Amino acid sequence: MNAKELLDPVDWEILRLLQRDATHALAAIGEAVGLSPSQVARRKQQLERRGFIKATPAILDGARLGFGVVAFASLWLERHSATRPEAFERAVALLPPSSNATRLPAVPTTG
Repeated sequence: MNAKELLDPVDWEILRLLQRDATHALAAIGEAVGLSPSQVARRKQQLERRGFIKATPAILDGARLGFGVVAFASLWLERHSATRPEAFERAVALLPPSSNATRLPAVPTTG
């Protein structure tokens, strides 16, 4: 079964409202979908339990926190060896804070 078969229109509306602003009060969501706050809470818990809601992250204001630049960088190591990734990670640790870093395997290129 797919999600369209597993969720009713009220569930979809609850998800839409939570995705827009996860801090919505249960009473406000209930008013929007025609349910009591306790019914909304039950449905939300079921949606979480069933894996439709994975997390409720906070979206931070980077500028207000002093992070004025958002940058994405792709780096390639010239040579690979058992010690190179650790040396690279130590060098990167000396840089100013970052919110996220990901190491991806090399992708072969064709010339």
